[in-house]
Amino acid sequence: ENDSINHSWTITFNMNIDEKTVNNSSVYIIDKDNNKLDFIDLKTVNSEGTGSIVLENSGAFEKNKDYWIIIEDTVQSIDGKRLGKGLKAPFRIR
Repeated sequence: ENDSINHSWTITFNMNIDEKTVNNSSVYIIDKDNNKLDFIDLKTVNSEGTGSIVLENSGAFEKNKDYWIIIEDTVQSIDGKRLGKGLKAPFRIR
């Protein structure tokens, strides 16, 4: 219904995230052709024992297309613990 197709996501972990390990190589979204989408903001928010990664997009999505959020296992907690494994989560823009 919204033709601008701007979206944002907040991904919350059960640990505070080391902001130095969050970048466009460790957290990103790809399309079906494995092309990375550009973001206007990629940041971490740490509060009350949890860490969140916030991704904000500037209208690069197309309706009825498939995409994947990728979080590489190089993302770490502030005490150096790495993720047990990475994440590749599919979604579709409606």
